Amino acid sequence: RGRWSASETAMTAFAEGDDDEGTLSPSSSPASRRRAELRALVRLGGALVLHFSWIAGHLGTLAIFGFVGREDFFWSLLVIWVVAGLFCAWTVWPDARAEVLVPRGLASYVCRRARVVLFDGLLRGVAVERFFESYRLRQRVAAGEMRIEDDPPHPSTISHSLIECFPFCLLSFLAFALLPSAGLEVDCPWFLTGTFREHMWLRWVLLGSGCFSLLAFTQAIYEVDTRVSFRVHRRVENSQLLALAHFNFRAVEALSNVMVIIVLCLFLRATPLLRHLPVLVLLCLPLSALWMAYMVLLSLSGVQESWQAHAIVAVAALAVSPSRMVERPSYARDARRVGWSIFGLHCVGLLLFAAVLAWGWREALPEACTDAARPDLPRTVGAYF
Repeated sequence: RGRWSASETAMTAFAEGDDDEGTLSPSSSPASRRRAELRALVRLGGALVLHFSWIAGHLGTLAIFGFVGREDFFWSLLVIWVVAGLFCAWTVWPDARAEVLVPRGLASYVCRRARVVLFDGLLRGVAVERFFESYRLRQRVAAGEMRIEDDPPHPSTISHSLIECFPFCLLSFLAFALLPSAGLEVDCPWFLTGTFREHMWLRWVLLGSGCFSLLAFTQAIYEVDTRVSFRVHRRVENSQLLALAHFNFRAVEALSNVMVIIVLCLFLRATPLLRHLPVLVLLCLPLSALWMAYMVLLSLSGVQESWQAHAIVAVAALAVSPSRMVERPSYARDARRVGWSIFGLHCVGLLLFAAVLAWGWREALPEACTDAARPDLPRTVGAYF
């Protein structure tokens, strides 16, 4: 659903507006072409570094949760990781099927299918291929062979980042928040101590993994913005500074909403009624309610898309407003309606968040977490926060 619309009507509508930033036509100046080639190379390197960093972070997070015995975190994230990998393999499955139309034996068929599932799917090789395709496209523009308006960007596979990186980011940050910096000598059910008590340095690995997951999630939203708004696409392609500013804007937006969700989970964990529920359940309760609300909102918005597309957009709406930059003629009116509805839901969520904070700020931690000989330990949720 994320393919670029190359219709002449859409491009004419996209081109309307200010031209202060210049056009995407290649400059005749050799210095401008060299700068464009350098921008393309820098963006390729940054995308590859971020891609392999968040993959390594996810594998490290799975290894940590498996090592310390947090089976609830481990199995939930493992299922998400495998499903996202199979989704990546499914996006290139028709191309792989076309390659094996010529009978070459059962062994060759199995090897090709295994390569698609392992490399393109579980190792996310399809995203690496897309990075190089985008790099070659920018090189052609820098060399003066074409204009970006003349050739649509290549099909993207950003949906797996939205599906995978958001839960990894949430659970990594949540585990980091529930691990005390100085350790605890008491068996406190509030914190995720256990085996972590002897390996507290692992909390910094979780923090790094959460940061890389947040950046990968932001990268996916950034690409969505460039595909639904030609004005944004033109600006970020012509200026590295504007591209960085737009990326930072989306990263801060996502980080603020993620922090609201985590702090809300921390305060819900302190209520006597919900104190005995697993932390993963406390995290999923508000998220599931919000996700269902966004699903209903998108279904009633008039946007003619499949329920799978609505489900992925609803996941993105948990952290950002995905319709903020939409300018495509066939979606602009519905996108504005959806954007205001998401803004309203966010305002209601912030009011509920403030009410939970005011109610639970002085809520006492479990008795097992307090120690008269340790006055430095927090005794209330507000003190810990």
